Amino acid sequence: MERSFFHVDSSRTTSGRDVDEPVLYICGECGVDVSLLAHGAAVRCRTCGCRILYKKRTRKMIQYEAR
Repeated sequence: MERSFFHVDSSRTTSGRDVDEPVLYICGECGVDVSLLAHGAAVRCRTCGCRILYKKRTRKMIQYEAR
């Protein structure tokens, strides 16, 4: 996969965590994009009420260090 597909995100804090960035999900029943921001928010589609949500793939390059 090309590196041009990914973009580097400069909105990270010094601790390495994202700054209030909503997480995008796709509803398993109706296919609508659902964004959840709060950790305590109800995991439910806003249009059909389905509880099956699939996490959308990120465009940020993520690199893990394995030992």
